[in-house]
Amino acid sequence: MAGAEDAAVAWVAVRGVPASFLCADLRAFFAPEVEAGRFAHFHFLARPDGPGGARCAPAAVRGGVRAAHTLRDRYHGAPWVEDEDAACTIVILAPDITSLLPIPADGGGG
Repeated sequence: MAGAEDAAVAWVAVRGVPASFLCADLRAFFAPEVEAGRFAHFHFLARPDGPGGARCAPAAVRGGVRAAHTLRDRYHGAPWVEDEDAACTIVILAPDITSLLPIPADGGGG
């Protein structure tokens, strides 16, 4: 039986994605994580997010904060392409997106 940590997601921002990258490039870069089903959600934003037109991708990582830290340990600082200075940046945003929403814990509204 899966524990609460297995069911939880943690939100991260994958930043510094080169302007030349397409969805297929991100899938290849994160292939082990994609194939293992470690992302509950991954959204590639096409608008610039940094210098040189770099872009970002918010992602929900299955397994909660611990899994998000593991993802960051594996990929943060890794070069997007060999022989280039541009590197992947992973920022852990929140252990659960619901902590960012103004919804009462009891789900009530009134």
